[in-house]
Amino acid sequence: MLESQGVLHRVIADVWVPRGACTPPVARAEAAASLLNHVLRAHGTLCGETAAWVHLGGRAPARVHVTTDGLFRRPNLSEPTLWQIHQVPLPRQAHTRVGTVSVTTLERTMEDLFLGVGVSGCSVALDAVKQTHEDEPMRRRRHLLHVLLERTGMNTTDLAHRVAARSVRSEHRLPQRAQRAEETLSYVSRRLPTVR
Repeated sequence: MLESQGVLHRVIADVWVPRGACTPPVARAEAAASLLNHVLRAHGTLCGETAAWVHLGGRAPARVHVTTDGLFRRPNLSEPTLWQIHQVPLPRQAHTRVGTVSVTTLERTMEDLFLGVGVSGCSVALDAVKQTHEDEPMRRRRHLLHVLLERTGMNTTDLAHRVAARSVRSEHRLPQRAQRAEETLSYVSRRLPTVR
């Protein structure tokens, strides 16, 4: 009711602010963290689409994505839930504080989006998906990656090597994975798909 009257607007899920209120990265991070239980707030790090939203703004993700090193009870995804846990190692230099909330760095967020960590829809690495696969979650994922590449100024070669180093266990496969990742990133960086 208050939204339709123009008094409030939704930041994410059940978090609302007065219409016209600024929602900087700190406010977005705090809003996403408010949807988590106290253990995840204390020990989790916002990742993937959620971290991209904190850094860039725009449309909030449908679910808050959190990465943890520890073992936490995962929510039953067949029931409506506001968050999803990804148990992925996270080095200290891969996250930062936005206000009081731990969020993956811009670089780590790009890696996560490429590898399918913290994303809605198809959660496989982008270089394993046909470039013609264009459902809404995939368009959004490619769009976020494109904008983050522009924002950071990181070149596709550097990101491809980061992705390869993180995802390949065997040194002799590293060059092939980096080349495949760079080809995919070149495709992503050349075009900016329309996301509504």
